[in-house]
Amino acid sequence: MFEKFYTTKMSTGGKELRLRFEKLRSGNGKFSRLAGIVIAAVMTTAPTFGTAVMAAMGADGPEHWDNNEAYYLDGTQISLSVSEQDVPAWVYEDITDNGSIDVAFDRYQVRSANGWVSPMNLIEIGGNKGEITLASIGDTRGRSSTYISDPKMELMGDNSMYIEYRFVEFSGEEWHDFRKQYGTFISPESGKRRGAELAFVISEDWSIEKAILGFTVMKENDYETEFCSPYIELTYSSFADLGFEDSIRDNYIMTSNSFFTQYESQYKNLDVEGVKISVTSASKDGISVNVENELPDIARHLIMVYNDQGSFVSLEQYDQKDMSGTFVLKPELFPEQPYEWREEERKGEFLSGHTYKVIAALINSNNKVVYRWQDYVTIP
Repeated sequence: MFEKFYTTKMSTGGKELRLRFEKLRSGNGKFSRLAGIVIAAVMTTAPTFGTAVMAAMGADGPEHWDNNEAYYLDGTQISLSVSEQDVPAWVYEDITDNGSIDVAFDRYQVRSANGWVSPMNLIEIGGNKGEITLASIGDTRGRSSTYISDPKMELMGDNSMYIEYRFVEFSGEEWHDFRKQYGTFISPESGKRRGAELAFVISEDWSIEKAILGFTVMKENDYETEFCSPYIELTYSSFADLGFEDSIRDNYIMTSNSFFTQYESQYKNLDVEGVKISVTSASKDGISVNVENELPDIARHLIMVYNDQGSFVSLEQYDQKDMSGTFVLKPELFPEQPYEWREEERKGEFLSGHTYKVIAALINSNNKVVYRWQDYVTIP
């Protein structure tokens, strides 16, 4: 279980962050496309509950985290029947013999003891025979189209906006370390390669029209589906909403940053001797950030910019030789289709009159967050 447990809101990420942050967390410039896992926290088996507090100051001034921290964000649940459905054998072997199924979906943010913050999504499937808990194999993102070959397409209707989650039990030796990180929070490996897929279809007013659920058997690498049941269409009104729909727009368009949980939006930067970070200028052409660092063993630093919709628009990474100086960030031009909440992408400039969040972090040679900072700047 988790060592600390909190409640707050969150927003999930886009594909560009999921891939680039995997590279950033690894501390090197090469990373595999198979590295879809973004959860860095180490789970333990003994739960300890507490109130939301800021991380303690270490003896040397910067923050430190002694324990992993899990922050509950929101979730939803439903009861349904799979009788006469072509579901995988494990559903009747492990979950139900009468077809009745309860499904609970919960989302968290997790901060590991090295200071990195990651999303975590869990699904619990239960029935009269037993229950299992599976974890998402990575951060999720909103989508605005689907492939013709996608079996969910015929259930999407006229609206093609949706958020999709894939869950697995992490089978095989290649997942040994990741399973060890979770401790006993997810179900023990069964050898049956159990999995599930859950998608929420979103209407133009950002409400949830329906959910689409499927039970799967995964191939040995846990990335590809070997068998998937026919998808089950569920009206969202049948769900018990635990706050998930209230933040669905955020979930679709926003991206998580790797250093601050959602409850820390008004975080007060620490005054630490040997480090000073500030925004020196801001215009449509770029945001200049000055970094003065004298802290020992800083291997790299990261600077990121988010727009007032919460969407990631710029990121820069600098290695050890560039630990101090003034750095200019410009909007990223992603190759994907631009969206209304990333107007910067279309124009190639920051937007006049809009406020941006600027985040920076200093990372040591052990890939631990030594110092983090954030500020807000409005473009003239």
